[in-house]
Amino acid sequence: MMKFRLSLGLFFCLCPFLLIAKTSVQIIAVGDVLLHKPVQHQGIRKGFASLWLAAIPKLKQADVTYGNLEGPSAEMLDAYGKITSNWNEAYTSFPMFNYPPTLLAALKLSGFDVLSTANNHCLDRRAIGIDKTIEVLNQNGLAFTGTRSSQHANPWFAETRTHDIAIAWLACTQDSNGMTDHHQQVLQCHRDKSEILSLIRDLSRQYDAVIVTPHWGIEYETRPNQTQQHLAYEFAQAGALAILGSHPHSVQPFTWIEGLGSRKVFVAYSLGNFISNQGSLKNRSSGLLSLQLEKENGTTRIKTVSYHPTYMENRNGNMHLTLISSKKHPAYRWLKQIISEQYLALP
Repeated sequence: MMKFRLSLGLFFCLCPFLLIAKTSVQIIAVGDVLLHKPVQHQGIRKGFASLWLAAIPKLKQADVTYGNLEGPSAEMLDAYGKITSNWNEAYTSFPMFNYPPTLLAALKLSGFDVLSTANNHCLDRRAIGIDKTIEVLNQNGLAFTGTRSSQHANPWFAETRTHDIAIAWLACTQDSNGMTDHHQQVLQCHRDKSEILSLIRDLSRQYDAVIVTPHWGIEYETRPNQTQQHLAYEFAQAGALAILGSHPHSVQPFTWIEGLGSRKVFVAYSLGNFISNQGSLKNRSSGLLSLQLEKENGTTRIKTVSYHPTYMENRNGNMHLTLISSKKHPAYRWLKQIISEQYLALP
């Protein structure tokens, strides 16, 4: 009886400490993995990780790393979705992208955990291209969201579970470049909006956080349009904790909006390009977005947000991402105009 009383007393003494226990997770999110032909050629020659070598320590350091896979990675498929023995027919650039499967292996080895596969190039190898891309994603242990197999064998969303924080990731795209989605394999931000909002509501009750990653907006614009802003509000009100956009190929502003239950929701309207061969300053300047999520007493919030600027170099055909270390760098100066300097963090 005495042992029971001591145990009970110890339990009540520890209860206040148990109730205030905190756990956190760090997310690194990047923009478009967009491989134009020269970028593909270097990746094939030197290994795809050579393109983002400087970022790998930070990508691996994060608990969860996310990016947008801008195009299929369907082994030896031509633009008509037919198997080919011609390497140059299989792996192509604009306007119909397709990447060697070794790209996905390199992303996984570099620390990536989750990829969005919903974008305007996702049907560049037709329905079979989505199926084959999913096969490679599964082979490499990469979670993905926004597309599903022609047999609808996978859900629209992906999940990550780290440090007792469960996150649901949900991607959608505003279009697929006019390619017909015969098997309903692509989650469309507008066509499927009712389904998306219902899914966010359901996921917000099942997971600690829902992060929505829409492919939206207008290419090369540095400001969100009203459609993006309205969709962001609807996603937030449905239960999203963060909204991380892509498609414009340039960074767009970061902001906070009111979400479900007056919760603060972080919005990055566009994360720009992670890897590409687009030439202008705004297309080469982007960064590694760091979100620290904190869970306390069953409630999860975004504790801190920072952005580590990067610049895509192309010197004599040697393309690689660099981490910006000076406020004098043109990329830093450009990003300061687009997002508040309070988010910018140098090494």
